[in-house]
Amino acid sequence: MDFILRSINAGHSKSEWESILIKNYLTGRNVIDAMRKGTT
Repeated sequence: MDFILRSINAGHSKSEWESILIKNYLTGRNVIDAMRKGTT
């Protein structure tokens, strides 16, 4: 959580961060789903 707060203080707005985190979350989900199916 610390690094998120530092990044916000470093100039990212909260909404920018939320979209970055959501994108990373969705990308991670897709990777995990692909691994479960046996494809990379």
